[in-house]
Amino acid sequence: LRRRLQQGHPPRAALGPNGRDLVFSLGTELFVADVDNPEADPRAIGGNGAEVKQIAFRSDGRGFATIDSDGIISVWTFSEGPSERIRSWSGLADNDCHHIEFDPSGEFVVVSYDRGGIHVYGVNDPPGAEPLRLLPHASRVIHSEFDPTSRWLVTACMGRLAVWPFERSLYPFVLLGHTGEVDKIEFGPGGEFLVSTGTDGTVRLWPIHPGQGSEPRIIHDWGGPIEALVASLAVSDDGSVVVATGNQRFVRVIPLDGRPAHDLGDADQRVIRTAVSSDGRQVAVLGRFDDRNAIRVWNLEEKTHETVVLKDEPGWPPYGYPVEFTEDGRLITSFASRVQEWDPETRKTR
Repeated sequence: LRRRLQQGHPPRAALGPNGRDLVFSLGTELFVADVDNPEADPRAIGGNGAEVKQIAFRSDGRGFATIDSDGIISVWTFSEGPSERIRSWSGLADNDCHHIEFDPSGEFVVVSYDRGGIHVYGVNDPPGAEPLRLLPHASRVIHSEFDPTSRWLVTACMGRLAVWPFERSLYPFVLLGHTGEVDKIEFGPGGEFLVSTGTDGTVRLWPIHPGQGSEPRIIHDWGGPIEALVASLAVSDDGSVVVATGNQRFVRVIPLDGRPAHDLGDADQRVIRTAVSSDGRQVAVLGRFDDRNAIRVWNLEEKTHETVVLKDEPGWPPYGYPVEFTEDGRLITSFASRVQEWDPETRKTR
C-alpha cells in the first residue's frame, strides 16, 4: 500500500467524527486506517466501480458517501466489517464535484458541482427519484453546508452566498422513465409501489421505499406507442396482479410473483378499460364483444367468463365508462346517468 502511494496514487480521504477512523481511496479501492495507530496496516473495506473522487462521513460515523469519476454518488455503511453500498444515484459524469457532504440527520447528501448547481439526494427517497436541484444547472457552486438543524442549506456560488430553507416534504418526488405521456397510475397495497402506463407503450413499476433490489422496472412493453384512449391499468388490492390495456383486443394479465403474463379478450375492437378484483381472481374488460357494448368478466381460477351487456348501440363504448370491483367482488359501472351493479354469485345485474 505504501508503495502504491509512493508511485503517485493520490488518495481521497475523510476523517470520521470520532477523529480516529480515516477512510480513504486508492483508485477504485476503499480502505480505513486507524489514526491513533499509524503503524498498523489499513483495512480494505470495499471496492467501487470507478475511481473515487470525493468522500464524506455521516455525522454519527455510521456511514459515508462517495462520488466517483463516472459521476455515481454512493452511500455506504461503516462498521467493523466490509462496507456495503446501500444507495447509489447517477450524478453529472461530465461535471467536477467541488464538495459532497451529509446533512446532520444523515438522510440527505448534497453535491456541489463546478457548473451543475446543487443536487440533494435523499437516502430514503423512492428508488429512481430525481435529485432536488436548488440552483440552475450552469451555476458554479464551490461549497455547500447544512445548518445543525438541517432546516437551512447555505451555498457558496462564485462570490455570493445563498441561504435555502430546506424541507424535503415541500417538494415533489420526480420519477423519470416514460418517454411519452403518462396516462394512468395506480398505487399498490399500502402504497408500497406505484404502477404507471403511458403512450410510450410501457407499463412500469416504481417502488416507493428503498431496499434490496427495489429499483424501478418495466413489467410490460406493448412493443410500440399506444393511444391515450386505450391506456388503462389496475392493481389488485393484494398486490399480486396488474392488468393493463393497449392497442389490442385483449387485456394483459401481469402477475408480480414471477409467473408468466397471459392475455384475456378477443374483443371485436380494442378494449379500453380494465379492472381486477381485490383478491386478484377476477378481471373485467370493457369493450365491444359479439357486436355489443359489454364488460366481460373472467374468473382466473375457474377459467370461465361472463358477459355483462351495457348498451346495445354501434361503435365503441363511451370513453368515460368507469369499471370497478368492490371489496366483496361485485362489479360497478355507470353509463348514461345510470349505475349498474353485477353480482358474481347470482350473475345478475341491477
